[in-house]
Amino acid sequence: MVKILSINFKKFSNKQKLALTWWINSKYKNHDAVIFDGAVRSGKTLCMSLSFVFWAFARFKNQCFAICGKTVSSAKRNVIFPLTENLQQLGFKCKYKLSSNYMDVYFENKQNRFYFFGGKDEGSAALIQGMTIAGVMLDEVALMPRSFVEQAIARCSVCGSKFWFNCNPDHPFHETLYDGAFYDRFVKGIWTASCGQIYSIFSKKRHVVKVLPNNFDIYVVSGDYGIINPTSFGLWGKSGGIWYRIREYYYNSKINGICHTDEEYYAELKKLIRGLNVSKIVMDPSASSFIECVKRHGEFAVVKAKNDVQAGIRLVMDALGQDKILFHESCENSIREFFLYSWDDSRKGESVKKENDHAMDDIRYFVSTILNKPLDEDFFALSLKRTI
Repeated sequence: MVKILSINFKKFSNKQKLALTWWINSKYKNHDAVIFDGAVRSGKTLCMSLSFVFWAFARFKNQCFAICGKTVSSAKRNVIFPLTENLQQLGFKCKYKLSSNYMDVYFENKQNRFYFFGGKDEGSAALIQGMTIAGVMLDEVALMPRSFVEQAIARCSVCGSKFWFNCNPDHPFHETLYDGAFYDRFVKGIWTASCGQIYSIFSKKRHVVKVLPNNFDIYVVSGDYGIINPTSFGLWGKSGGIWYRIREYYYNSKINGICHTDEEYYAELKKLIRGLNVSKIVMDPSASSFIECVKRHGEFAVVKAKNDVQAGIRLVMDALGQDKILFHESCENSIREFFLYSWDDSRKGESVKKENDHAMDDIRYFVSTILNKPLDEDFFALSLKRTI
């Protein structure tokens, strides 16, 4: 699940200090996004914009960022101009290119560029499409169309990028807005009415459990491997004819800013297993180097997973429909991706969007290779040998 720190400003307080420094705070620094929510004139826009620039210069140089308002004019009026005055007092230099809607900001030996965008309607998404940015700040985001917000976030493809949201309540019942799409997507990590959702059958009430069985007959690990893309490992246990995803490991180098080696991933795999008698590891068939790494250590049997996407999706649907697979509530990334994994309507045929799919691939490998194939004698022999 995407981690988000939500801050509610009511008056000037220590929370403003937190707002300025949350990205270096040991408790919150690994969060992906922050929401500044509070009354008008509470100082949240000032704190957010300063914090955004401070973070940008602490983490990057020679990168592009986006500052978005309801319109470009409102972004300049409410954010850019006040921000510039404060930055200059703090020793930053700002050079506008108003005709192109950006400014270059300089501090000591660093330079970064901040583009200005308006998200007033569905067509606004095209304005930011195609850019590569290291972070985005959205002022009054609740007033922006979903397509623009999605596109702005999708442009943040630089390792370590973060998202910054600002919301102004304009009447006493404004908070109920967060019970809808914005709250589900950006706070809870889902969009309940997601168009084209592949596993619409998945239900947290039906498929997610808080308590696991006391004993399992056999253990298996499945994995989807990535260097730049996320890596997802799942530990499965079979009990009473049902396979439970007991726990998982999920690492996104784009968010964490550091790519792991095969040996580092192997160490994480062992932590996930925690000494259990795992009979087989079913791995992403394209992960040749990692599969070789596992083999060389000689501790676990590893096989390449079946990778027929369309057939695998149907098998996962069947498994969910028959309650053959359940998930412990700690498997947050799997649960999140079930709601976000969707068909790509822009392409012909049945194609899936290549995003929010790493835990989904990991689960598909397990279902295709283990759940829907009788375990052969060698598998049981290996399990018995390891037990003895």
